[in-house]
Amino acid sequence: MLEPLLRIENLSLGFRSEGKITPVTDAVSFEVREGEVFGLAGESGCGKTVTCLGLLRLLPAATSVVLSGHAWYRGRDLLSMNAEEMRAVRGREISMIFQEPSAALNPLLPVKTQLLFPFQQHKNSDLKGREPLQRIRDLLVCVGFRDPDRVLRSYPHELSGGMLQRVMIAHALLLEPKLILADEPTTALDVTIQAQVLDLLAELQRDTGVGVLLITHNLNLIAQYADRAAVMYAGRVVESGPALDLLRDPRHPYSRGLLDALPNLDTAQVPKSIPGSVPPPGKYPTGCRFHDRCPRVFEPCTTDPVWSEPAPERRVACHLYSQTVDGSR
Repeated sequence: MLEPLLRIENLSLGFRSEGKITPVTDAVSFEVREGEVFGLAGESGCGKTVTCLGLLRLLPAATSVVLSGHAWYRGRDLLSMNAEEMRAVRGREISMIFQEPSAALNPLLPVKTQLLFPFQQHKNSDLKGREPLQRIRDLLVCVGFRDPDRVLRSYPHELSGGMLQRVMIAHALLLEPKLILADEPTTALDVTIQAQVLDLLAELQRDTGVGVLLITHNLNLIAQYADRAAVMYAGRVVESGPALDLLRDPRHPYSRGLLDALPNLDTAQVPKSIPGSVPPPGKYPTGCRFHDRCPRVFEPCTTDPVWSEPAPERRVACHLYSQTVDGSR
C-alpha cells in the first residue's frame, strides 16, 4: 500500500494557562490518502479544529503545546519542522479553508491583494508559464464567478458569505497543493449555497486529485462526500473506517447516538438526543470519555478502551468489542 499523504500518529495537544497545561486532544490517530476525501466528524468542542490548526502550527505558540505524537506529511514530520520549513509547506503543499471566511480575510485589503499574497511568499511556485494574476482569474471562474475582475476589485464586506467561501476555495487551490484542510467550510451558509460550495469542492478535488480532510459536525456531509471517516469525542477518535460502512453500521455508541439524532424522512423516525453534554477540556471522565452519557455503559467502561477491529478496515475504541477476562465477547 502507498504511503498515506498525511498520517497523524498519537497526537496530543494542550493549552497552557496560569502555569497549568490542560490537555485538549488525546492520542489522535488517522490518515488521509492521496486523492481521497477523509471526513473528521464530531460535536463542537471535540477537538477537530484544534487538531487541524495544530497540523499547520497555527495555534498560538505562547499558549499551545504538543504533548506527544507526530504529524507525518509525505514522510516529513510537520511538528519537527522549523519556522522557515513550515512556511514553505503552508499554502504550497498544504492549504486550509477556514470555518469563517469573513474572519480569515483581511477587511482592509481588496481580494486581489490577498490572492496575490501566496505568490509573493512562494516566489518559486511552478505555474507552468501562467502569470499569477491569470491563474487567479482562471480559478475564480472555476469556482463560479462570471466577473472575476469585479471580485478582485472588491473588499470582503462587498461580497456575500457564499462568494467569500468561493474566494477561500480559490485561495486554497492557488499553488496546487497536495492536501486541503477544509474546516467546516459551509457552516455560515444557507442550505442551497452549502450544496453548491461542497459540490464545487468535490468537483475540483476529483479534477485535481488533491487530498481533502473535511472537518464537520454534519454526518450527512460525510455520507455524501467522504471516502473514509473518523468520529471524535472529547478529544479522542472513537471510531474510523469507510464512510458509508461507518454510517450504515456504526459500532461505537456515540456514533450511533449521532445518527439517531438526525431526522429520517424515510422512516419518519423522531430524532433522539444524546443525554448530557460534551465535557470541557480538563473535566474529561476517566476511562471511556463517553461512558457517563452512554446507554450501553457497563463496569469496564471506567477504564480506557483499546482499539478493536470488528470488521475489515473498521476500528473502534469501545469495551463492547474488547476481550473479556474469560476470553468471550
